[in-house]
Amino acid sequence: MITAYYNDFTTYKNMRNGAIAELIGDVRWTNMKVSDCLEAGLEVSMIDDDVKDGYAMIDTAVIVGRSDITDDEQDAVSPHGIITPRTEYYWVKNVKFYNYNFNEAGALGTCSHCEHSKNTDSGARTHFFENLYFDEDTVDWRIKWEDPYYNIFFDTDGTLTERGANSYAYAEFPHLDLGSCEVDDTYGLDGVTCDDSQPLRRVSFYGATDYNNVVGMPMKILKFDDEFLGSDDDELEEYLEDEENYTDWDFKPKERPDNSWTTAYLTGHKYKIHIGDSGIDVDSIKVQVSERWESTDEPIYFV
Repeated sequence: MITAYYNDFTTYKNMRNGAIAELIGDVRWTNMKVSDCLEAGLEVSMIDDDVKDGYAMIDTAVIVGRSDITDDEQDAVSPHGIITPRTEYYWVKNVKFYNYNFNEAGALGTCSHCEHSKNTDSGARTHFFENLYFDEDTVDWRIKWEDPYYNIFFDTDGTLTERGANSYAYAEFPHLDLGSCEVDDTYGLDGVTCDDSQPLRRVSFYGATDYNNVVGMPMKILKFDDEFLGSDDDELEEYLEDEENYTDWDFKPKERPDNSWTTAYLTGHKYKIHIGDSGIDVDSIKVQVSERWESTDEPIYFV
């Protein structure tokens, strides 16, 4: 594998992006200076499957949402500083963000091009972050989540989440309202940060039999640890009937894996899942776990 470096690049007032890459290998953008872009400062769409951790990355950048030279067009947009890929194994480190405090602008975004129906991914890919700086006076949202393609942001040193080394950020959903995760509105409209006690891991359910009966149906996800179930049958029934306790996760066609329900779960916990509002029976369904699952991770239980 040959490393390609793009160094010392300055760009500003772009009608779309300061720099964008579609499919890359071991490509490293270093010492980038970007300002006043209408969609994103820097964006990478996909990483080649042969590239693993510690290769493709942004290393050292200053990214400014808008400045004294901003044009009128920027009054109506909500750009990102960096948009990360729809694949695994990307790193962002040694980056400073300024002036993302207008409209719904955010320093970081996820899943490049996933708004396009032919370029989608099932989501919950893991990206790594190290030594980030967000100007507290001018950055309102550290992450602007792009519905519905959420990725797991793994913070190696605590500079993204402020929850310490090896912590996580993800979008807020009821099934992640657990002890080690906290809601934080600096992470988009809704976001959670989780400490290092229990990893967030990607799990996909796909390949359901009786496909025609479940196509397009959401998966209902419910925290099912003993502490949530109450002390008797009445409390359990009340818990099961409260729709606010459930995450409704969309069915995603034509993605990786195809026809799946894919999201992040906190290890060491139990979840009750079913398809559709009332629960549709299927004879079998396949499960794909994160590439990043380690032998030290606690299991996730599904009932």
